[in-house]
Amino acid sequence: MTIGILVGMLGAGCVPEPPPHADTPADRLLRERLTEVKEDYRQLRLAQALDRARALPLAGATHDELRAEAYQYLALLHFDRSLYRDSIGHYTELAGDLVDAESPPHLRARQQLCRALQRYYSWTWREMDLAAALGLRILEEADLRHDELYGSLQVARGVARKMYAYSSLDTGREQALLREAGGLLQQAVRTLRRLQSPRLSLGYEELAILYSRLPDSRDRVRPLVDSIRLHAAPASAPHASPDRVLGYYHRQLGQADSVRHYYRQLLARDSIFRYDYISEAQFVLREYLGRTGQWEEALALNSRVLLEADCCPQDSTTTVQADAAATCTRGPACIYDLVEQAYIYHQRYRSRGTAADLDVAYTLAQAAVDHYDDALRQLTEESAYHRLISLGDRLVSVALDITYATLQRDPQPAYRDALLRTAEFGKSYLLNKELAQRSMARREEAHPLRDSLVATNRELTLLKQAYTQQSELPTAQLLQVENLIRQRDRLQQRLQPAFENFARQQQPTGYLSVRGVQEELTAEQALLEFTETSSELLVLYIDRDTAVVYPVDTAVLALAPGIERALVELNPTTAALTAAADRLGDALLGPVAALLAGRQDLLLIPPVQLSRFPFAILSVPATDTFLTDTLRPYLVEQHSIRYLDSWQTERRNMQRRTALGQGVPTLPRIGVWTHPELAGYLGPLGEWLVEQGSSRSIHYVGTACSSEQLLDQGDRYDWLHLSVHARGNTVELNDNYLYLNARDSLNGLHIGSRRLTASLVVLAACSTARGVSSRREGTYSIRRSFHRAGVPDVVASLYDIPAAATAGVLEEFYRGLWRGLPPERALAGAQRACLTGGLSQRWKTRPGFWAGLVMG
Repeated sequence: MTIGILVGMLGAGCVPEPPPHADTPADRLLRERLTEVKEDYRQLRLAQALDRARALPLAGATHDELRAEAYQYLALLHFDRSLYRDSIGHYTELAGDLVDAESPPHLRARQQLCRALQRYYSWTWREMDLAAALGLRILEEADLRHDELYGSLQVARGVARKMYAYSSLDTGREQALLREAGGLLQQAVRTLRRLQSPRLSLGYEELAILYSRLPDSRDRVRPLVDSIRLHAAPASAPHASPDRVLGYYHRQLGQADSVRHYYRQLLARDSIFRYDYISEAQFVLREYLGRTGQWEEALALNSRVLLEADCCPQDSTTTVQADAAATCTRGPACIYDLVEQAYIYHQRYRSRGTAADLDVAYTLAQAAVDHYDDALRQLTEESAYHRLISLGDRLVSVALDITYATLQRDPQPAYRDALLRTAEFGKSYLLNKELAQRSMARREEAHPLRDSLVATNRELTLLKQAYTQQSELPTAQLLQVENLIRQRDRLQQRLQPAFENFARQQQPTGYLSVRGVQEELTAEQALLEFTETSSELLVLYIDRDTAVVYPVDTAVLALAPGIERALVELNPTTAALTAAADRLGDALLGPVAALLAGRQDLLLIPPVQLSRFPFAILSVPATDTFLTDTLRPYLVEQHSIRYLDSWQTERRNMQRRTALGQGVPTLPRIGVWTHPELAGYLGPLGEWLVEQGSSRSIHYVGTACSSEQLLDQGDRYDWLHLSVHARGNTVELNDNYLYLNARDSLNGLHIGSRRLTASLVVLAACSTARGVSSRREGTYSIRRSFHRAGVPDVVASLYDIPAAATAGVLEEFYRGLWRGLPPERALAGAQRACLTGGLSQRWKTRPGFWAGLVMG
């Protein structure tokens, strides 16, 4: 803090402005050389600019703003080069240490551009968007809209929105976000055109790539390509490529010959400054070479990719031999190219049947899986999520295909273990990581850094959520986002060694093996893990004595939406509904029907296609006992069902149950929250629960039913019961809410960041098991939020169930608990009572009244 600021804070009156910084000879030399760099950069003489920037005489320079500007241009040029990506962050951070709120607007805005571009390669698209938005705001408030930097920030913001659109798992949402991105990029093009900027061609290129993804806008692509050719002088050719745009465009149209032509033409260019163009062309050509059976050329191309990315040991020369490729894991991103090598060998095996190809494919795929955690461990949640649903999904899918093929050829236990391990690495990675970190925090009693990180992530995610919904934030909140990001990164860096050490201690050798699972199952349990490969749906069945892997005909999954619709509409049982439940039950469970008959409790890890489907409604698969042409019982009549996110997360929950004390407390402390609008149907249930619990049980009704009371008092109870309204958003991530009264909503993020001591939460609320679902990370639901808070057992709903039926089923559920049943059996017993007419004759014939409640 300067003396002038300190005196001002003490109210000592005015002080003279400090004299301007006087340039030293070293500063003057740096300024002169930096001017040359800036002119080369503006004219897109990028290779020359980067060479000059690397030679800048920074040693001895004392002018902070000048040094910051030099570091910023180094960051920008390394982004344009896109080869040494760590350098973007390195120089951005060096510049950031020299830029503050008192720096000139240009310097502050350019710093935001550097941060935005740094986040492009960290896959944090919303944080990239927000950084660019703050940079734009800084220039707008300084009346500097008519500036090339303003246009570059507009391009960055449009690209961020486009990339975020690509990560959406909902087609309608993706198209809407792409149109938003198109509007932002059009604004950028207008700005750059008005300024006659050489970077106009970049705006055209980004817009053309985006239009290629929008079917009703593809007719705009070729005119934009013509504009790129018109505005891209020879010096700027490395920065915007018509070949790249046309290759991408024809790929969206599925025109293979044109794709190969344009990408080969791109690679034939003498000088390509932007390495991203090369890697994109190599990726696409590798894909098409594999499709057309040109295996040797595809393997040679992928070997070159691994070598150029410095993935392989130093003694590697120009090719990667099959038996050595598994060592090409030197960088976190290398595993994704390694698994592509495995994919090519597997495809050649499928074509030629050469056993050696499958052996190599298996070795490479398992090497990639072995390093999967290394590639994700230190990433932020947004960064890891975007990688999991794209690159991670590809890696796990290919590895599962190869491992299953190997198991079919040679049914050895080691290959079955590898299949389980690969499937588990592709399930709920982020949730398992967070549960592990929470477990560490609980063991240490107090962990202020961990608590600070959780709170910081919560506030940051809520701000990002608000920005996603509104597309704008006030300047103060944009600044708050940047502060929170820096705080999060510092905390994560400090905590990482402790988290890694704890994770190693918590993973005994062999715990992800079939034998390890069998040792932890009871004699009455069976695990059914569904996992999706790139071409099949597999089921891994494990009980104490047996393990079986089998495929499912995915065509039958088309029956599920019709069954779901009948349940949601509360339709009575029909012959068609029963027939559909029979067919689906036989397809999903038929191969292990005889084994299931001896198990009472099913632990179920569903596939993403059935994440909203109640398995309780399935018919028991046909056996000698239940013949195909007879009326078969529902699955829930024979088994209890517990939904799992993964076996790893269930192990964490098992440990948590042990820590909290197994079984039902003699007199549990019960906290009940009842929404005023539901008091008529569910209020009596709340009163009855409080009467059954300890004297410290409380029913929060009327104005006491509030998010403030839930967050403040929730950690005092053994059980929590919430009779409230809810919304599970299946399109937008982390947009799930509980509504505790007409004016009070609570985002699930607030719940997930708490430390609850409850062993059981019952959500008598609509759709609390629903949310955005991906096959590699599961469902982001309100139920997941309570698991994140440390609650091992959560009852939730897959769809909207009438309040009266909910009250009836849940009262029977609680009676089962007090009879000593575990939660999953208590819920199954309550559902059986409902479907047999024990609770209501009307509910008996309408399975929608009871099937939607699930235990997780």
